[in-house]
Amino acid sequence: MSHRKQDPSPRERPLRWIVRWGIWTLALWSLCDLLFASSVGRAAPGSTIRLVIDGEPAHLNPLLEPDLWGHRIAHDLVCEPLIRRVETPSGPSYEGVLAERFRLDRDGRGLDLWLRKGVRFHDGRPLGAYDVQLSLQMVLASEHNAPQTRSLLRDVARIVKNGNESIHIDLRRGSTQILDALSELSIVPSSHFPDGRLVQKPWNRKPVCTGPYRLTEWKRGSHITLQKFAGYWGSPPGADELRFVISSDSAKGLQLLRHGQAEGLLRVPLRYLPDLVQPAIDRGRWQKLDPLANQIVGLLWNGRHPLLGQASVRRALASLLDRQKLLRDARMGQGSLDVLIQPAPRLTAAESAALLDAVAPRAAPGSVRLWQGRPLLVKLLIPQGSTELVDLATRLGEALTQAGIKLEPDVQDMSSLLAKLRRGSFDAALIGWGFTGSDRLFDPEPLLHLAFPDGHPLWQSLSGKLSEWQHSGDSRALSEVWQREEPLTLLYRPRQLLLLQPSVRAQIKGDFVDLRMLQLAGP
Repeated sequence: MSHRKQDPSPRERPLRWIVRWGIWTLALWSLCDLLFASSVGRAAPGSTIRLVIDGEPAHLNPLLEPDLWGHRIAHDLVCEPLIRRVETPSGPSYEGVLAERFRLDRDGRGLDLWLRKGVRFHDGRPLGAYDVQLSLQMVLASEHNAPQTRSLLRDVARIVKNGNESIHIDLRRGSTQILDALSELSIVPSSHFPDGRLVQKPWNRKPVCTGPYRLTEWKRGSHITLQKFAGYWGSPPGADELRFVISSDSAKGLQLLRHGQAEGLLRVPLRYLPDLVQPAIDRGRWQKLDPLANQIVGLLWNGRHPLLGQASVRRALASLLDRQKLLRDARMGQGSLDVLIQPAPRLTAAESAALLDAVAPRAAPGSVRLWQGRPLLVKLLIPQGSTELVDLATRLGEALTQAGIKLEPDVQDMSSLLAKLRRGSFDAALIGWGFTGSDRLFDPEPLLHLAFPDGHPLWQSLSGKLSEWQHSGDSRALSEVWQREEPLTLLYRPRQLLLLQPSVRAQIKGDFVDLRMLQLAGP
């Protein structure tokens, strides 16, 4: 008796096709996942630590404008500063790195640094005083290309090379701020910058420095690999290799951590905290670190705008915003309202309404406000790629709508956003303004210059007060002007959320993990 396979009925054919399509799709997805995992690479036990980052650096030159991951990867890992700031229970102290010792004059207007002997760059060339002199001079000359970095050396008058082993720095005013500044500036090899300019150099993507790690591979869109430098002058780092895995998809980053294909996730979106992250932390699956970030989230008002250029209007708008509620709703409370320059006390609803009624009255009670005969519209620039700032913009719009003001978000990629800021073609901008180092290195001046031209009356009020606060740490004189003018509404200071496998030993360094000291625990 023969058995012949019957053809499927017309009803069964679509069902079988769907099942087959699902099986092939699942197989293809699994294959892609395996290929991605292989591109990340398998870690040799005790040698490689894989860290997931959510964006690809624009460059690895720590002397250019701060690039979040570029600076994290390059500074103090690949390249090193002259001195390093160390936080202690009694306050900050400073230790020599490339400078074996240093001496600040009694009046604070001169600094001598003696270079450490036996230090070599990754290409074998010895460190010399000219490398230090040129590095600092290039920063001084980078006012247009790196104004934020340039501001660290605002008080430097002259850099003198004394032979090949020491440097003297003359300062325009007495201050210890120069020690903070030098701890954030890496020294680069003069041989790679023959024209004395920082920009448009192959070195910016392939740095050669003196740090404990050297760059061995940068595969675009995949990973950046650093390996321990055998000729390093100091104590060896904690791991043989650090591999920074680039994954803009935060869900993929969590998946790598969950499957043991990464030892750390260096920035975790807060939306995953309650349902995915916190339960795993409670079970001991991951360890969580949440240092206070060196970043301020704020609203920058355009001083060129005929309405927003008025200090009374800026203060009235700022008073409509409940900072504590914004921090709770936008970041689940993961942050601080201590924003270095304290804002003015909030006006009452009646006081804010009276200030706005004087320039933009309501068309009718409870309706929109009118300005120049039209409904008042504020266009808000937002950097692309930040879900937090987009969500925050929605909440800002809800607060201003109740006061009869419409807020229109305008999401732009970072280069377009900066171009609009420079041209002054905006009403307001929502900014996550980052800085490196101590709180005294927070400098809003480059940002304010984008919104308030040199001739604006704001600069007469702020004259000297920003730098005085940065040098002395006393913000009283600055706060008085700031609260009256409200040039930049500082909303909150976020906390970073980082996840590490339980096997990783880590130390917090200021606002981040000390990547030099990361190591895997023994079996």
